[in-house]
Amino acid sequence: MHVYAQYDLEWAAAPATIYARLAELSGWLLGSEVAGRWQWADQAWQITTKHQPQRLHWHAQSINQPSLKADLVLELLDSVSSTHIRATLHVEWPKTAFKLWHYWQRRRWLHNELAAVLQRWREAWPAQARASNQLAESHPRTWQAFEAMNALDQLQRIQALDQRWQQFEQGQLPKLPYSQTNQLPTADTAFDLVYAGGGLGLLHATLMARKGLRVLVFDRHEVGCAHREWNISQAELERLVATGFISWETLEREIIMARYNDGVVRFHAAGSAVAPAELRLPKVLDIALDAGALLRYARQQFLAAGGTVWDATSFEHVYHDPQRQQTIVAVRKVDQAHVIATRLLIDAMGAISPLTLATQPFAGICPTVGTVLSGADHDQSLGDILISVADTQADRQLIWEGFPGRDHELTVYVFYYDRVGAKAQYQHSLLDLFEDYFELLPSYKQLQPNAKHLRPVFGYIPARHALSKPKPLAGVLALGDASAQQSPLTFCGFGSFVRNLERTTDLLEQALEQQLTTPNHLSAISAYQSNVSMNWVFSRFMTPWGRPQDVNELQNVFAHVLNNLGYELARRFFQDQMTWLDYYRLLLGTLAYYPRIMQVAWQVLGWRDWLRWIGDWLRFSRAALIAKIGQHMPAWLIARLPKPWLFQYNAAYAEWQAMGWLDSSPNHQSQALGANTEIK
Repeated sequence: MHVYAQYDLEWAAAPATIYARLAELSGWLLGSEVAGRWQWADQAWQITTKHQPQRLHWHAQSINQPSLKADLVLELLDSVSSTHIRATLHVEWPKTAFKLWHYWQRRRWLHNELAAVLQRWREAWPAQARASNQLAESHPRTWQAFEAMNALDQLQRIQALDQRWQQFEQGQLPKLPYSQTNQLPTADTAFDLVYAGGGLGLLHATLMARKGLRVLVFDRHEVGCAHREWNISQAELERLVATGFISWETLEREIIMARYNDGVVRFHAAGSAVAPAELRLPKVLDIALDAGALLRYARQQFLAAGGTVWDATSFEHVYHDPQRQQTIVAVRKVDQAHVIATRLLIDAMGAISPLTLATQPFAGICPTVGTVLSGADHDQSLGDILISVADTQADRQLIWEGFPGRDHELTVYVFYYDRVGAKAQYQHSLLDLFEDYFELLPSYKQLQPNAKHLRPVFGYIPARHALSKPKPLAGVLALGDASAQQSPLTFCGFGSFVRNLERTTDLLEQALEQQLTTPNHLSAISAYQSNVSMNWVFSRFMTPWGRPQDVNELQNVFAHVLNNLGYELARRFFQDQMTWLDYYRLLLGTLAYYPRIMQVAWQVLGWRDWLRWIGDWLRFSRAALIAKIGQHMPAWLIARLPKPWLFQYNAAYAEWQAMGWLDSSPNHQSQALGANTEIK
């Protein structure tokens, strides 16, 4: 009776190294040598080899029962920084010694035996420990590249970012720099709004300064300094222009680096049981922006609107008096302490904001690194949205993104999805990811002899993976990565911020005018969208769970389904405008194309998260029903709502608008956000 078992795993060594070491064995991987004979499964075996290039094959025959035979085959698949091993164990038992009802028991035993021995060999493999803590020695490729880019100061910034993030993941949460007290420190200056963090929050601060408010923006480094590059769509830029922040003429002249005709989503398919399926997505992330130029323009406009900028200023503490609704912010500018009175502190300190980490820890993370480079072969009419070129590497499914810039430059990112804390599969480090990036880049893009890295791009992009809105601290409003309200699948924080810029600034203006600044009211001022909060399930399928090819196989399934459902649904999916019906069609389409999805979902999610998904689905359905009914409320009823209720209605309406959930343009839209004057 023939029985076999198969097992896949990843080995952190080169195929040639593994081949050379295992080919030297006197016997094979299973069992051990005893008294000159190879013993395994209560039998003595004679072992012969039939090795071929990248394929180790041992044939075993029982000495006592010649009809009992076994074959162990290891196929070594090169994954650049590691090796994927597909192991198969075949055993031919004599029929006289085997009964049919033993088949599944024997097969399970073989699988466990194969898995255990391969794991033991992998764990015993000599670890290639780094010899030094010095970056030049521990991360030589990264050090050399940053030195060539004249960006060693950025390398130190990344090292500090890694240290803070790893402390958080090890459970060392920062002490919350927040106090509620009726004895506030004496302020030495006052502003209506104080923004901690001078990245994307600078766009928001500019619009608020133009509304006549006294606004301060400070940053521990330089206000208006970018360490990422952004791409976006025409429709989203139209939303930015509609705010009055910038004109199309300025965008075309100073900010837009390149336009390309199409976007590509493609996943590696070698070794997968599912055929490859490429998604083409024109008008999705088809414009590349100069992030540095955009933030420099924002700083100029902010100062022109009367705003105040403090560079090299660190946040220290915030105090809030809940009775008088007053807030005090303590900062340190260079070596001098300042105490600032303000109506609200806007937390724009990004993923590692101490206010966020201490109160609302994230559930998911997307470490992202890359460079802007020249000399890479790339079709300038295409943008790569999501590309994988291999199966898992070091227990991560690496995803590449690339889009053209000025003068044939190319911005390239590599990133992966993971959970955080104790549930993480990998110790997250931007430095380690940069080292992999410089090693693996040629597997994604062919580099010309004159290729040159121009500047680095990096960041931790977080998500909470929850359908409910986080409740803010009194006197504090989180924006951008500090709020983690972008999609936990596409992690398009910039697109989300731009789409919702008018929504959040108008709502903040209304809240300040009506003194609606309690945590319940502030929670409505965000880029939160109930339709993207369901995507935490999709992001979990981007984190390895079994075989090295599992993630790519399932993503090719989703690509097939999205192709079948049509471009418009795929576009809405990638631009965070998915409707309830879209989600329903996507689930049914996946089940029809790939019936194993239920088994895979149970394996990936487990029963707790499976029940959580059902609860989220019910809440998502309720949100869709409320949106269907709420947007058609009669104008006379809206006009009679109490001001706090009207504010909440305007916030909900703005969310439906951002999601593309408005059915039409009824007359009652005069009561909607931006057109309603009754609340003011």
